[in-house]
Formats: sequence, C-alpha cells, structure tokens
Amino acid sequence: MTIFDILFLLLFAVVIPTYSVIQFRKALREGPDVLAANRRSYYQSTIVFQWLLGIAVVALWATHGRDWTLLGFGFDMEGEFWIALGIVIATLSYFYRQLQMARSGPEAVREKFLKEFGGVIPILPHNKGDLRYFYGVSLTAGIIEEILFRGFFIWLTAQFMPVWAAAIIGIVLFALAHSYQGAKQFPALLAVSAVLMIVFLLSGSLWLPMIFHTLFDIIQGKLAYEVIGDDDLMPEGELDVI
Repeated sequence: MTIFDILFLLLFAVVIPTYSVIQFRKALREGPDVLAANRRSYYQSTIVFQWLLGIAVVALWATHGRDWTLLGFGFDMEGEFWIALGIVIATLSYFYRQLQMARSGPEAVREKFLKEFGGVIPILPHNKGDLRYFYGVSLTAGIIEEILFRGFFIWLTAQFMPVWAAAIIGIVLFALAHSYQGAKQFPALLAVSAVLMIVFLLSGSLWLPMIFHTLFDIIQGKLAYEVIGDDDLMPEGELDVI
C-alpha cells in the first residue's frame, strides 16, 4: 500500500461520486429536458471516464509488480463459489421477471416502474439508439466499478481493518456513489451493493460480480426502455445512429 493507493481510493470513492451527485442535481435544476438532450453525451463521458479509472488501477498494479489475484482476478470454483453463483442466478432471474412484467403487464405495472425510476428518467434509455449506448455503459460499469469498489477497495481497506468492516463500508460507499438516483432509491442501492459484495467475497474473485453487475444493468436499461420507450418521437434515421 502506498500514498498513491490511498489518494486514488479517495478520488474514486469520495471525490468523484460527490462531484457527480452535485452536477446531476444541478442539471436537474436546469430542467429534465436539458438533461435528456445530453443523454448520450452523458453515456459517452461515463464510459470514457470509467475506463480511465480502470487504466489507473492497472498502472498502479503493474508499476508495483503486485499479484493480480490480490485485486480479485483469481478463479476458484470450489466451495462457496457455487453459493455465489446461485445468488447471481436467483437475483438476475427476479429482475428478468420484472422486465417481462414491464413488457407484457398491465399499465398499472408500467406506472409503478415509472415511479420507481423517479428523477433519473431523463438519463435512462428512451429509444433503441440510447439503449445501444446504455449497453456500453453497463459493460463498462460492470467491469470498472467492480474493480474499484470490490477488488481495489477491499484489498486496500482490509489491510487495516477486518474484512467484514471493509465490506460494510464498501457497500455503503458504492450506494452513496449512485445516490444521484435519489433518496427513495437508496435502500435498493444498498441491497444491490450488498449482493455484489457478498458474491465477491463468496466467490473470491471479481468474475462473478462483473458478470452479475453487467447483466443487472443491461436488464435495468432494457426495462427502462420498455416502460419509457418513445421511438415514435425520434427523427427518421435516428435509430440507426450509434
């Protein structure tokens, strides 16, 4: 552990999330239409910025000659791995069922989902073009956020506190990093964060959390599109633009 590790942790776990929440709230005050007009730019900047953070982690690890398994890139299918896999399958099945309900359920179900999305509706996928970009965000978040908030965070903080304490702090920080979604969403954010952390600790690696995180975000993006979708309002040819 070096001072650069500590500064990097503060950057991605405290400084950047705080700045992001402030900027998102500021954008909302300017009006949802302004936020919606910049939806794809938001997706693009998120993808680029998160990959830059991922490159920074790789650089830290490579320059110090660290074992990559310490970051969570080992793989062991023994024992608790199968419990973690079961949790992933069960949780994704539940949310996929929600997606099916959004597709074919009554209007009351769709209205329920709309209320749950709340203030983040302007940045959720509204058409097929948005959805393609959102898949890129999902893949990026699934890889980079797991490296940061599970792999790197636990590796660093577990050096001076019990793993269970580091895990609890990590769960809360991950939820806070997504708190731009609003106070009503915070319990759900904590729950998802806890599942990701449990899967990471049980499996002993980042692979399952990465897969789970990516698929979860993809399902949520597709669900939003099914509920909000306004392809009919898009200019001709817009759906083919990526």
